[in-house]
Amino acid sequence: MDALVAHLSKELKSSFFSSPPSSALILLWPTASLHQQRAIVTRKDGEVGHPHEDQVTKILGAPLVLYSYDGKNNFLEFKIRGEVFRGHWSDKSLGREVAAALGIPYQAGRTMKAANNPQQVTDLFHVWSRASFAGIQKTDIDFLLLDDRGIRALVEVKRSAKVPVGEWMPYKQDPYDGLAHFAQTWKVPLFTIHHTIIGEGEREISYDTVVDVFEYHPHSPFDFDSFASNSNRQIMPLQDLIKRLQSLHNK
Repeated sequence: MDALVAHLSKELKSSFFSSPPSSALILLWPTASLHQQRAIVTRKDGEVGHPHEDQVTKILGAPLVLYSYDGKNNFLEFKIRGEVFRGHWSDKSLGREVAAALGIPYQAGRTMKAANNPQQVTDLFHVWSRASFAGIQKTDIDFLLLDDRGIRALVEVKRSAKVPVGEWMPYKQDPYDGLAHFAQTWKVPLFTIHHTIIGEGEREISYDTVVDVFEYHPHSPFDFDSFASNSNRQIMPLQDLIKRLQSLHNK
């Protein structure tokens, strides 16, 4: 697990983070049709889900997609809202049925190429859907801040040791339109947090670790250039970031 995500999840108990093959929150939407955005939670069948998985699915009305792969028969299986869908990796009827169950339009992918070793893929649904669904954009949600009333913040975490804090910028090619639309829908702030800690687990990070913070509030339209600007950059120790996020519980 990313060191910053591990630290945030410890300090902010009422939260959800994506960690496939356990629970992962994914946004899907047709290209140029954000109003059709759907949220789903995926998990490998048999894996233990995140403690707040049920809360997230209920808040968002998001279906839980349980996936598995039968290597002997080369079959994928998806369980969605009590229905079971089975088929080979390149089976277009499987893609069509899963898309219908998720409420997204279906257009077959160009390659439909299977992964080299599906059993070793960390998030099989992510890889399969990328190959099987054309015209669909997709992004995962790194971290959600929650409370008893629902979602309080959307957090995207970026790790890069090559570019130091104070110089790193959000990438324009990332699907910020989808993240901003989600933030607008749920009327919560969007944070992109950049850090330089390479390593797994929170032992690599401390309260004094300095991070970049870019913040968007949904009371105004999203503009990437304004979001990804030095004037919108805040440089702060992790301790101050945690206090900032904790303050959202009181609003």
